[in-house]
Parts: sequence; structure tokens; C-alpha cells
Amino acid sequence: MMCSPQLIREHNGDKTATSTLKANRFADLTAEEFAGMYGGGLHESNTYMRSHLVDPKLSSVDPSAVPSSVNWTAQGKVSAVRLWGPNPTEID
Repeated sequence: MMCSPQLIREHNGDKTATSTLKANRFADLTAEEFAGMYGGGLHESNTYMRSHLVDPKLSSVDPSAVPSSVNWTAQGKVSAVRLWGPNPTEID
């Protein structure tokens, strides 16, 4: 779905909305175009990528010993996400 200027205006004008929208460099792409250009995630048939994403040593880790979530930003381990290119911007 394209994020049209009309959709952005309507959403941002909704006083009950808990978020705001703005256009970025991907706004004019359909979901199919985005997936075609940027991979669209890992498809189950992509065995090469899947086999290189999981460290075999991790298969023996007890899942109950792993926290359900980690806030890396609060721990100071990561900074804000930024887009790179001719017009880099910080993602809110």
C-alpha cells in the first residue's frame, strides 16, 4: 500500500490517533515493489541465509534463561536508527 499524501493528512488530522505519519523515500513504493527491491524478509526457501543467521552454539541455550525483551537503547548499547543516503534522516 502506498502512503499517499491524502492518507498522511487524514491520519495526522485524527485527534484520536496515537501516532503521526510522514513520507519517507519509500512512500511511493507498493508493498510488492518494496519487497522486490529490499528483499521483503527471509523466505522459507532462502536456506543459505537461514543457515547463516543462527549460531549452532545457541541451539543448546535454555530459552527460559533468555529475557523476553531487552531495551538496548536504555542500556546505551545502540543509538537512534538513521537512514543513509543523499537525504539521511533520523527515524522518530
